[in-house]
Amino acid sequence: MQRFLSALAARSGLALLLLRLMMGQILIVSGARKIFVVGLPVIAANFGKYGIPYPQIAAPFIGLLEFCGGILLALGLFTRYLGVLYAFEFVVAAWAKWVPIGEGYTGSRLDTMLIVTALVLATQGGGRYSIDAKRGRG
Repeated sequence: MQRFLSALAARSGLALLLLRLMMGQILIVSGARKIFVVGLPVIAANFGKYGIPYPQIAAPFIGLLEFCGGILLALGLFTRYLGVLYAFEFVVAAWAKWVPIGEGYTGSRLDTMLIVTALVLATQGGGRYSIDAKRGRG
């Protein structure tokens, strides 16, 4: 068992790469949908309904954070900073969107998983297969 666990630990860089790629893909698609499909005015109106302050500012910020930041995250650039930002974003999203409509955990499963993934990336960095690692920023 110890050899198996050691073999897994040796591949932590690969695990972080997979986390970054999956979270990046989710964020890129979500941000692109906000910006190019639904439109930021509609997203701002929805943010207002959820009680998010300054929805006209928050909507473009979140749309761009998800789209551009998702690309940076997939590349492994500024991983720790983005992890912190995404942890905050999805705590707010889960609280603002799912708690008031009474769906709680059932409605916020993806947000909860993204919070945990963001915290892993914030604490562990992008791993050995990231631009951050090549820059000496782990």
